Amino acid sequence: MNRLSTSDLTQIAEHLYGMTGFFVTYRDHHGTPLSLRPEAPSHPGTLLIENEWPVLKKTPLLYTLKDGTAYLFLDVPEQGMYRIGPVLLQSALFRAHIQDEAYHQFYKALPRTTENRLIDCAHLMYRLLHGEALPKREIEQQSDIQEAEIPLVADAPSHTGVTAYRKAWQREQQIIDWIATGQSERL
Repeated sequence: MNRLSTSDLTQIAEHLYGMTGFFVTYRDHHGTPLSLRPEAPSHPGTLLIENEWPVLKKTPLLYTLKDGTAYLFLDVPEQGMYRIGPVLLQSALFRAHIQDEAYHQFYKALPRTTENRLIDCAHLMYRLLHGEALPKREIEQQSDIQEAEIPLVADAPSHTGVTAYRKAWQREQQIIDWIATGQSERL
C-alpha cells in the first residue's frame, strides 16, 4: 500500500469522526501527533494508555477500561497509528454513583457504542489502511476489567435470575441515558 500523505491521514480521521462521532487521534512512529479536530477528551483519571500507546504488530487492538470506556488502536503501515476513542461502551456497568463532576463531564462528552461496532470499525479501517481484509473476525483485546468484578446472574436463584438480569440491564441503560443527557442530579 502506498504511503499516506498528511492530508490523507487527516481526511480519514475527519470522515471517520463525521460518520461515527468517534474521536480520532493520530501519531507517527516517532510519537509526533497530527493536529486533528475535534480533539479527543482526556480521561479525568491519570491513564498510562493515553500517553504511552501500545506497540501493535498489525492486528487492531481494542483496549477497555474498568469504567466502561474503550480505545481502539490501528496500525498505519510503516507510518504510525490511529487511536479511536475514548468511547463509552453501552455494556459498561456503573456500580457506583458518579460523584466527581470531572468524570461526569467526561462521560457526557463521549459517544456511546458497542464492542461489535468498534470491531466493525476496526475491520473498515484495516481494509482502508492495509488494502486487504483482516484474516479473521477477531481483533486483539485487552481489558482492565477483572472477571471477578462482574457479578454472575447464575448466582441468583433460578426463579429470579432472568428478572434480576433484565432489571440490572434496564437500570444500566437508564444511568447511561442520564449521563448522556446531562441529568447528573438523577444519579
